[in-house]
Amino acid sequence: MILVNMVSIRAGGGLQNGLSFLRQIYSHSTIKNKIQVVCVSGGEIESFCRENCLNYEVIPGGRLGRLCFDFLGARKMVKDNNIDIVFNIFGPPPLSVFDSYSISGFAYSNIIHKEVPFWDFYPLRIKIAKKVKDFFRLLFYKFSNEIILETDFLAEKARSGVFKNKIVHVVKMEPSAAILKEGEMIKKEKCARRIDILYLSGAHPNKRIHLLSKLFFDINSMSEIEFGLVTTLPEQNEYTRYVNRCFMNDGAERFIKNIGPVPSENIATLLASCDAVINVALLESFSNNWVEAWEFRKPLIVTDADWARHSCGEAALYIDPMASGDAARKVCDMFRDHMKIEHLIKKGEEKLEEMKSSGRKIDRYVSIIEAAMNRVEVRG
Repeated sequence: MILVNMVSIRAGGGLQNGLSFLRQIYSHSTIKNKIQVVCVSGGEIESFCRENCLNYEVIPGGRLGRLCFDFLGARKMVKDNNIDIVFNIFGPPPLSVFDSYSISGFAYSNIIHKEVPFWDFYPLRIKIAKKVKDFFRLLFYKFSNEIILETDFLAEKARSGVFKNKIVHVVKMEPSAAILKEGEMIKKEKCARRIDILYLSGAHPNKRIHLLSKLFFDINSMSEIEFGLVTTLPEQNEYTRYVNRCFMNDGAERFIKNIGPVPSENIATLLASCDAVINVALLESFSNNWVEAWEFRKPLIVTDADWARHSCGEAALYIDPMASGDAARKVCDMFRDHMKIEHLIKKGEEKLEEMKSSGRKIDRYVSIIEAAMNRVEVRG
């Protein structure tokens, strides 16, 4: 039996991938009857499991519920259900089952890229707390027998660094099954005199949305067509308020439209309604934004960094958001040249085909789980 641990999944790309995993895993007759899902009560994961009559259990939400699960509940669940493997789609294994065979998805690229000042956005006190949390996060991950990463670039660094004594797999990203299904019937209808660029993201300083105030001011200063930034940030959030202040201070408040967090079933509609997708994060493991842009044939604008270039190749326009003038010229030039946009879209389609050539993501997951089942059987 396999315990699929989805307790750490809440929203954003993690939720999209979690739902996509569940939609597809039950098409595999080899393991579908061996899966027990555990998730937080009241979320989209529970709703999906209930509506589709999946085998699942829930734990209470909040920190107390998570602590009880990590230190007590998971062990009882493993014992009661005769669990052989704990599969943590995101996050480390619960501490109470550290002696069980576990496989864990790892997306904390800042722990692998130690050279990147990932937490420098924060005051010293918070930065120290974040680094301490990362220390323990890595410590808990090391109880895993196998680690899953999203890019070859990260896997190579991990095998020679923090996970050099672990079995390390790569399962490459693909568009969410929910987005593909919803996007099939969507047509774009919008004003041709405004170009909307979508930053589909939660509120985190690493996303560097605050730097885009100067960029959008500069773009609109040099363009005859208005450019707008569409964001999906929670309104009552400190970082969201900071972003709004930056756009106001730079005279760019009319160029940003925050529509708030978007339910997974509405993401396809949102992607179809925009003209481009942007992600200028300081560091990512692999961004859902990339495959979403490629799947919806939207030009992709990303951070000019080695990790981004390794994943996106020629399928993105690279900018430095801290050099707003140069970045603005690159964006304007792209939208003035239809051939450049078509080139990016074509390269994005090629990237998707390249991902598909290594097999469906769900097939890679199942292959990893089945191999682990064989190891457990031999070991046990």
